[in-house]
Amino acid sequence: MYVKLKNGKPNETLSRPNWFHEDGSPVTDNALFKEDAIYPVIDNPPTFNEYTQTSTQKPLPDWTVNTDNVEIAYEITDMTIEESKQKVRLVINQIRYIKIYNENIPYIFPGDTVPDGIQMRDEVDRQNIQDILLDATNKPAEAIMYFMPVSNTLKTMTAQELITMGLSIKARGDSIVSYAWGLKSQIDNAETLEQIETITSTLEIGWPE
Repeated sequence: MYVKLKNGKPNETLSRPNWFHEDGSPVTDNALFKEDAIYPVIDNPPTFNEYTQTSTQKPLPDWTVNTDNVEIAYEITDMTIEESKQKVRLVINQIRYIKIYNENIPYIFPGDTVPDGIQMRDEVDRQNIQDILLDATNKPAEAIMYFMPVSNTLKTMTAQELITMGLSIKARGDSIVSYAWGLKSQIDNAETLEQIETITSTLEIGWPE
């Protein structure tokens, strides 16, 4: 993207002109801004706290004119305390979902010495596990059942072993949900943006695996 100046200020954006000199050589950027006040645009967005601040691109006339380019200008604004809390709650929900549905949950099946995986990509997979758990609950503890893990190596298990597996997965999900509620409680009790920044500095650390 390029910008054309008017009275020394950015006035309009445009694509780079594909111009040539009379000798057939292409017009360089140096010639463009010296002769036609057309400058290449650079974009260096500022760093800001995404949980407590917003970054907004300033209007074109407020962009910074440098010696050989024009730089997009930004304005950093603090959120209100409620805007910040709402943003963090949404992020907590997103992390919670990713933690629960992380594709493959490591699990050591009976008779194995190394973990295989239980597929947990979405709500459909979660419901499948619940259905298996319900089915196993309605069978004698020693009834033979089967389960296909991520390795596609069919596992022969007793109903009780499947119940143990299902309860393990449920406990894992419950612990993640409980951790998320704890974080939300901290956010709800925060009284300043500084407190929210402290909480969010470790927002993705410490979640149950």
